[in-house]
Amino acid sequence: MPPLVIQTENLPQPCSDWLSEHAELHVCPADSLLFKELLPLVEGMVIRTYTVIDASIIESAPQLK
Repeated sequence: MPPLVIQTENLPQPCSDWLSEHAELHVCPADSLLFKELLPLVEGMVIRTYTVIDASIIESAPQLK
């Protein structure tokens, strides 16, 4: 089963396409309900400069690698 990955910000389309071929990719901002629902299951996150990942997010994502 492919890893569950959250992408929080826009990426060039070829990058998103590659990720979706190698992971179960969900594109959602960090302030969305879907982001919070996926945190306990997520194995990876693709973030850029505007997404702030703090200790509470890390603690809510026990599967994060």
